[in-house]
Amino acid sequence: MGEAVYYLKARFVSPSERLKTEVTDFFTEGANAYDFWQMGQGNDHGKFWTAFKEEFPLIYKMLAAEGLADEENNNNLSGKLNFGDLSGIAENLTFHKEILYYSAEVWHYANWAPIANFLESEFGATAARWVSSEYVDHFDLLHV
Repeated sequence: MGEAVYYLKARFVSPSERLKTEVTDFFTEGANAYDFWQMGQGNDHGKFWTAFKEEFPLIYKMLAAEGLADEENNNNLSGKLNFGDLSGIAENLTFHKEILYYSAEVWHYANWAPIANFLESEFGATAARWVSSEYVDHFDLLHV
């Protein structure tokens, strides 16, 4: 399975300590939801979603906003639940003033648009953007 480093930045207006904790908890919930999904692939999707919704309410809400909740749970969620390793969240998720920075090594076909969209709709980010290391040409960053 190919992997890439993904980077996300989100801007908030004067984020409180409570908001920072809630956002960190969201990423933690996402990493745990990914593990749950990996263990539950192929199971009866009715039972899967009932348990998923109870265990991971924020992630369920994020998926519902994207039209992905309560659907077939095998491939529909591929790339949408790649939050990175649980152990890396504390190290790789930081706030500097009003900007959230997060990076993680994930599946190289991951799509962080649902995460970015949810940071805006649920947590009030004024902008959230992401990029994969596979999409960046480092020569473009050099100005000569």
